[in-house]
Amino acid sequence: MPDVLPDSRTHVARGVVRAPGGNRVPIFCANCAAPYGTVHEELVSRVFALCSRCEEVHGIPAHLCKESDADFWEKVLGAQIDHAGRPMTEVELVTELDNPNSLFTKLANEWRSLSRKVP
Repeated sequence: MPDVLPDSRTHVARGVVRAPGGNRVPIFCANCAAPYGTVHEELVSRVFALCSRCEEVHGIPAHLCKESDADFWEKVLGAQIDHAGRPMTEVELVTELDNPNSLFTKLANEWRSLSRKVP
């Protein structure tokens, strides 16, 4: 298993706030468990938070992060440009996802394996 940073959300959904645009889930410092704000439930697959105090004491963790959401979506856009020479339409992507051997299906499976939804 690759080294990945721990998820800073709780395993059980507690303290979820209903907000315009969707629910916001509380996150906590991965080291000391201090409250560290909220994130939109539907917009993140993982989140890692380290409070300022813990960052000062322990430093920023290096060489542990598997891949951020932004890096993943950049990879998807690159695959679209390699495949079609441009960003693909939704219909084209759905067609590609129907093919179990497609690069896009492999990327989607990779995303699902890294994602954990808050129950």
